[in-house]
Amino acid sequence: MFAWLQSFVAPFVIAFGGTFWHDSVRGDRVTVVKIGDEVKVVTFEELFNMFSNKVVKIGDREFIPLEDDEVYVLSPIRVERRPEYYMTDKELRAYQLILKGGLSQRAIAEMIGASRTVVSRALEKARSNLYVVVGGWAKVKYIERHKVRKRMYRIATKYGETVVTEDHSLVTLVNGKFLEVKPTDINRKVLPARIHIIEDGEVDRVDLWKYITEGCEVSRRVIVKCRECGYTSLIDKDRFTSNKDYRRCWRCHSRRVEVIGETSYCNGFYLDGEVIRYVKSNFKISRILTGDELKAFLRIVSAYVSEGCLTDAEERVVILNSDREWLEELGKIASKYFNVSYSISKRDVYFLILDSVPLKRILEKLCGRGAFNKKLPDFTLRLGREYLETILCELIKGDGYREKRANRPKTREFVEKYFRYTSISKKLIAQLCFILSKLGIKYSIWYDLRRSDCRREKVAYTIATVTKYWREEDGKVIVEDVTTGEEYVYDVEVEGTHKFVDGIGLIVLHNTISLVIPPTKIPIDVSYIPDPNFKCLIIGLTFGKVYEFNIETEEIGPEIQTVYAGIWHAQEGYMDWHWDPFVESILKTNPYPQLVWSSRDRPYELRIVNKTDKYLWCEATFWVVKFPRRVYCPIYGECDPEDLFRRYMQGICTFFLAMNMVGIENIMKVIEKITQKPLVVFREVKT
Repeated sequence: MFAWLQSFVAPFVIAFGGTFWHDSVRGDRVTVVKIGDEVKVVTFEELFNMFSNKVVKIGDREFIPLEDDEVYVLSPIRVERRPEYYMTDKELRAYQLILKGGLSQRAIAEMIGASRTVVSRALEKARSNLYVVVGGWAKVKYIERHKVRKRMYRIATKYGETVVTEDHSLVTLVNGKFLEVKPTDINRKVLPARIHIIEDGEVDRVDLWKYITEGCEVSRRVIVKCRECGYTSLIDKDRFTSNKDYRRCWRCHSRRVEVIGETSYCNGFYLDGEVIRYVKSNFKISRILTGDELKAFLRIVSAYVSEGCLTDAEERVVILNSDREWLEELGKIASKYFNVSYSISKRDVYFLILDSVPLKRILEKLCGRGAFNKKLPDFTLRLGREYLETILCELIKGDGYREKRANRPKTREFVEKYFRYTSISKKLIAQLCFILSKLGIKYSIWYDLRRSDCRREKVAYTIATVTKYWREEDGKVIVEDVTTGEEYVYDVEVEGTHKFVDGIGLIVLHNTISLVIPPTKIPIDVSYIPDPNFKCLIIGLTFGKVYEFNIETEEIGPEIQTVYAGIWHAQEGYMDWHWDPFVESILKTNPYPQLVWSSRDRPYELRIVNKTDKYLWCEATFWVVKFPRRVYCPIYGECDPEDLFRRYMQGICTFFLAMNMVGIENIMKVIEKITQKPLVVFREVKT
C-alpha cells in the first residue's frame, strides 16, 4: 500500500496541492498504549517518535506501519447494559433487596436507612436503558501525522476532554450503540462516549532493574577485593582483563587483588544477587519488588509525585506537607526498606529530606520532575487492586483531599471513599482515569486555567469521585475553537474497533464509517458524496472485521466470514461493477487499493448485499485525497485535477514503455536535451 502510494501518487499530491482527508488529534494529547507487556500513558507525538525509524512519507503525510509490532491502544471492546453502575450506594443496596423480592418499598427504605424516594430512583434506573462502555486492548495497524491549518476544537465535559480537528469523528452512545458526531455537534444532550470500565490483567511483582536500565547501556563489571585493606570496587570486565593498570586497589594501589564475583552495572547501580545497590552508598532495594516492599516503594513514589521535588546541588529528595506525622512515617519506611537516611525540618511547612542520590535518580527516571511532567511509573497501571488503592491513598494525602462538605454526611465510610485530586500534569491525570476505571470507581473532571510565573498557561485538572451518576448530561459542556495556526496532528488506525481514546477522561475517538447491514434479497445502495467545493481521489478502501449484530439488543456478536454477503462497487469511467465478498482474502487486503475520482455530481457507489439470515455489522474507511476543483499546472494552465492526473499517469506508463524499448540512457539524453540540464542516473552494480 505505502510503496505504490509513495512512488506514484505522492509526487502528484505534492505538486498540485492535494490534502489527505482524515481524522486527526493534537500531538500533545495523551493516550493509553500497551507495547509488549508494558502499559504506558504517552502523548501521540511520543508514540510517533518511538517508531520514527520506520517512517514512510507520502506527500505531506508521514506513516508508520505497525502491523508487525506488538503495539495496542486502549479501545472500547463492547457495550453492556448495566444500570447498577449509575446508582448511588444506597440505591444499589435497595436494588439488591428488590431483586431478592418479598419486601415492600417502605420495608426496603427502613432497612437501608433512607427515604422511599431512594428506592423509587433505584427502580427507575433499573428499568432504564443505561449502558457502560467496557475498554480493552486493540492492535494498532499504523500511526500517521501531517501538518494542517484546520480549525481545532477543544471539547470538555464533566467526564473528559479532547482537542481534535474540525473534521474529526467522535462517537456518542445512544441506546447502547455508537453513533458518529462532529465536534460542533457536541452539546449537553449529545455527549462524546467514553470508557467506564477497563478489563486488564494484573501483576503483583515488578522487576525494578528493567525500569532502571531502560534506554541505558548495561555493562558487565567484576567485583575486585583488595587483600591488603579489604576495599571492594567495581571494574569494567574488558578493561580488567586487557589492561594490567586496572588490576590494582583504587584505595591503597596494591596489586594484591582478587576477583570475588561479576555483576551487571548501569549508571552507578549494580546487582548484588537479587538486590540492587549503588556505588559508594548504603542504598539497597530488591530487584523483584512484591508484597510489603512494593507497597513501601509505591508510598514513597506517590508522595514524591504529589508533593515532592528534587534538588540538583545536594542530590536529595524533598517532600513538603503540613502533616508531620505523615512525613515521619514516610521517612521511617525509606529508612527501613531502602537504607535511606532522613530528616524533617520546618519553615512555613514541614520538609522531609531523603538524603539519597540513588533514590533521587530512580524517582527522576521513573516519575519525571516538575509538576507539569510528573507521572506514576509505567508499571503501576498493571498492578492489582491493593497496590492501586495504596497509590491513591498516598496521592490524596498530597495534592488531594477527602470530601467533607457541610451539606453531606461526614461518616467514616463517606470520607474514605470520596475524594478530589488536582494536578497540571496531563499524563498523571490520564493515569488516574485509567486506575479509577480499572477499579470501577466513578469520577468526574473539571478544569481551571492557571497562569504560571513564566507566563505559560496551564490547565489544572481536578478529578473527583462522585456519588451520583444518573444524568451524564448534567454539568457544563465546552466546545471552543483553539486554533493556533499550522501544527502537526496525529491519527491511529486500530484493527477491528477503529477507535482509540484521549487519556483525559478516556474519551472515545473514531475514524471510520459504521455499517449495519440487514438481511435482504434486495441490494442496498450506498454512495460516498464529497464536499461540493472539492474533487476527491479515492486511493483505498478499508473494511474492518464483520460481526453478527443483534438488532433487538443492539449488541455486536461473534465474527463472521461468508461468501453470501459483501459489496458490489463501481465508478463511472474507472471500473465496472464487480463483487467482493466478506471473506478473509478480501477483508485482510487493507487498504483495498483503488485510484478513482469522485465528486458531488459523480459519487462513489457501493451496493451492499446480505443474503444471510442475520444482521451484520462492519466498519469501512475511505482513503481520500482532496483537491480544489481547479488546479494550476505550468504546462496546461488552470485545469481539472482529474484530467491532469489522467495525463500524469499516462506519462508514467509511456515512460516505462519507452524505457523498455530504447533503454534508460537514450531517454535521459532526450530529457537533458529538452530541459538543458544534466541528469544523474544511479545504476545498480551487480557483483
